Amino acid sequence: MNLKDMMIKYKGSVEIVNKSTGVTLSFENIVTNGFYNLVADRLINNSENFITHFAVGDNATSVAITDTAMGNETFRKEITNVSSVGAQIELQTDILGNEAIGSWKEIGLFNASTVGTLTNHTNVDFSHTAGDLLTVVWKIDKV
Repeated sequence: MNLKDMMIKYKGSVEIVNKSTGVTLSFENIVTNGFYNLVADRLINNSENFITHFAVGDNATSVAITDTAMGNETFRKEITNVSSVGAQIELQTDILGNEAIGSWKEIGLFNASTVGTLTNHTNVDFSHTAGDLLTVVWKIDKV
């Protein structure tokens, strides 16, 4: 049995909070195999980064646990705030009114500013309008 099969299983959820309009959209997301590989790598190698960046893409292809990259990434930004309580991790990213404008079809989390390991991935149907301030709140919790 490999480490992934022995580890606690995790699930993810994400909220896109439009601070300009007060509207919040919620989505479930895939915790990818990359998440579990990253945890295993961190157990033996502290030099491996954990989740550091949020990304947006415009590809509507259905996400899968085996995804290693986004379909078509269009924007990436460093995570603004990270916290944890017990086994739950919460990551927040503030998106300014001039960032990632347009149609969002997929969002994901990575451990690097370019390329890196895709740890979480989900399809969304969201349009970011210029001027709207957003906070994306991503939670990863045990099943």
